[in-house]
Amino acid sequence: MSEGKRPGGLTAMAVFNFIGTGLDLIGILVILALVLGSGALVKIIEEGEAKQQEAAQRREQTEAQKREAAKRQEELEKAKKQLAIFEEFEGKYLALIIALNLACATLLLLSGIGYLMQKRFLGRKLGIAYALISIPTSLVELNLTPAEAGGGFSLASLIAFFYPVLTLILLSTTFREDFVN
Repeated sequence: MSEGKRPGGLTAMAVFNFIGTGLDLIGILVILALVLGSGALVKIIEEGEAKQQEAAQRREQTEAQKREAAKRQEELEKAKKQLAIFEEFEGKYLALIIALNLACATLLLLSGIGYLMQKRFLGRKLGIAYALISIPTSLVELNLTPAEAGGGFSLASLIAFFYPVLTLILLSTTFREDFVN
């Protein structure tokens, strides 16, 4: 490809990289918010439970009110269990997953800039590095993140695995000669 003439596919990959960078950074913030805020939410839920139990003891309840209170109690217990998983997750894998996602976001951003500038190192080499780090990262997240914390197989996990594979293939074949600098 002649210098200065960037293929549209390479430009599209750069745009996808910038979108992916934003999504990775938002994901990191969401993980931090959920994990770090889970302890406070458990305390709020427990205080609400105590107040409801006190109010229920002070007044007579009809059968429908008792069923509704039992249903609320069940929902509260489920929410507490889910929040407890976030607290457990915090200690085990939070730093690893955040570090891997931050590395992927950084490589996505830099390689996207490199795609636009058609720089061999900044675009092609860092794009390949992103793919080689992102594939195992998506597999680690898939296996380590509990389903209650948003883990497990989903459309997002499929995309998180598919895009780096596609990037690796395209940079090694189709766009191999398009990096002129």
